[in-house]
Amino acid sequence: MVVVGVVGAVGAVGVIGILKLTSRYIYGTSKRGVPIYLFKPLDPEISDCLVASKLKETTIKNKELLKNYLIVVEIDEATISDKHPKAQCITILGPVGNFNAEIEALLYRWDIYSPNFKSLCRKPAYIDLATQIATDLDRNIGLEETSLRIDLRDKLVFSIDPPGCEDIDDALHICEMPNGRYNVGIHIADVSHWVHEDSILDKLAQQRLTTVYTPIRNIEMLPSEYSTNICSLKQNQDRYALSLFFDYLPETNEIDNDTMVFCPTIIRSSRSLSYH
Repeated sequence: MVVVGVVGAVGAVGVIGILKLTSRYIYGTSKRGVPIYLFKPLDPEISDCLVASKLKETTIKNKELLKNYLIVVEIDEATISDKHPKAQCITILGPVGNFNAEIEALLYRWDIYSPNFKSLCRKPAYIDLATQIATDLDRNIGLEETSLRIDLRDKLVFSIDPPGCEDIDDALHICEMPNGRYNVGIHIADVSHWVHEDSILDKLAQQRLTTVYTPIRNIEMLPSEYSTNICSLKQNQDRYALSLFFDYLPETNEIDNDTMVFCPTIIRSSRSLSYH
């Protein structure tokens, strides 16, 4: 029995694996005379497939070192019960051993691979997303909403993140009180103000669940207009936040749980600090 994998957070159907170009064997040619090679899925439960490809010819023509390739294929359902089902290449990730190709393969295999938001916005089904982004950027911080929040823009709020961080999602402030205690405020970017339930943005965020950081690129949960702009607690910028307040007792190194309060706020970070 052949098991076909379904991958891709935006509904792409495909199987990722290695196209064996360095093998001495080919498995015939297609009707158009294209050589057919063995394709070995990374998932051991999926049968080896046969894929027609000109990759070997192209590599030799360009005088490049011949290597096996990481690719994504779509399996022909009509041949799914064959020992070696036929498949068609839909994405070429790169040579085996290439750092970028290996990272992309991991993303694809574990269902993290997905196109960026800008490419989605060009598709008819995602016009609402482009409209929502433009509207939110235009209205940004509104006076009506601000009146419903505690205004903390006079507090010395700061954030601490890795150097170069642009998606700053938390910050804090500490105030010494006359009784010797410290009042601490922990502020989290109020993403829910911008991402409305069942909106196209909400549905896309549910598919991604989190931002994934890799050495070559980030797979963002939200478009950069939100993650590194209006939802990022940047220095000297007014931002909506959800805040937790509590009193810290330095003499006992304890938190007074009875003083804990949650509320919506508006903050203006005074400093964006880094760990180094």
